[in-house]
Amino acid sequence: MTSLYIRSARRSELKTRIGFVDLDVPSLGLIIMKVAIHQQRGHRWAVLPGSRFRDEDGELVREDSGKIYSVPVFEHHSEQTKQTLSDVIVKQVELETDFFGAPKGEPEHGRPSWRVRGRAALIRTQRKGR
Repeated sequence: MTSLYIRSARRSELKTRIGFVDLDVPSLGLIIMKVAIHQQRGHRWAVLPGSRFRDEDGELVREDSGKIYSVPVFEHHSEQTKQTLSDVIVKQVELETDFFGAPKGEPEHGRPSWRVRGRAALIRTQRKGR
C-alpha cells in the first residue's frame, strides 16, 4: 500500500485548471511538485507535471494549434493506472484542501486562503497482485 499526502496547495485558475498541489509519497521517499488539478462540468482530474521547452529567444515552444509544447516527466503503465492515480490525487485534494469549495477565511491581504488542512485524511492505494 502507498499513502500520499498534500504538502501544499496553490490556487491558480486558468481555463480548466484550478490550482497546483505538491504531493508527498513517504513510502517511496518521493515528493512530486506542481501537480495540476483541473475541473470542468463536474469532472475533476489531476495532471502530473511535464517539461516545457524554450526556443533560442527564451520563448515557450508552441504546437501549431498554439498550445504550449510539453513532454511528460512521468509515464504510466496503462490508461487505467493513470486514471486511478488521478482519482486518488483528486480525492486527497478534496479531503485536505478547500479547492472545490469556498475558502475557509480571508487572510489579511484580501485573497482567499487555500492552505492544506493537515495530514488527518489519508488515501491508500493497493497494487493488483499484492
